[in-house]
Amino acid sequence: RENAVVHLSQLLTYPVDNYCELVQGAPQFPAEEFPEAAARLRGFATLTVDYSLTRFQELFTYTFDLNPICCLEVGWQLHGEEYARGTFMVAMRDRLRSFGIEESGELPDHLCHVLLLLGRMDQDEAAEFIASGVAPALTKMRTGVEGKDNPFEQVLLAIESFCGVLSGDREEVGHG
Repeated sequence: RENAVVHLSQLLTYPVDNYCELVQGAPQFPAEEFPEAAARLRGFATLTVDYSLTRFQELFTYTFDLNPICCLEVGWQLHGEEYARGTFMVAMRDRLRSFGIEESGELPDHLCHVLLLLGRMDQDEAAEFIASGVAPALTKMRTGVEGKDNPFEQVLLAIESFCGVLSGDREEVGHG
């Protein structure tokens, strides 16, 4: 599970040097445990097989940085600019610290950190966190790419499926 969350987390960070290899390595995602997520990541790899690093960077920026509907900060998705987001970020920073996860240059509520946190939580704690925040945030994020022929839709669908398995809600998610 830890390798799976690291892989997903890396796909949601700004593309750098080895990003193309990381995407093409998606077929090694643990398909036995997460079949739908693995299938979605294979789809992402197939859709982007000819992408250069520059093209990934442009698509990533367009998708997640310039499109507020699809921003990767879970707290923003849940609370917008309300005071509650600050409280959520403080709680996230405490959780990250308590699980020994170092923050990157991203904010503590960034989905890349959330995924790493889910990978270290026990199933009950992960299920509660997914239900209370991660799943609703992912649903909002996905609306920013849904039906727009954006390959990152496959990554977000993979994460939704992964979270479904992790929380024990379902074995697979059947999105279009």
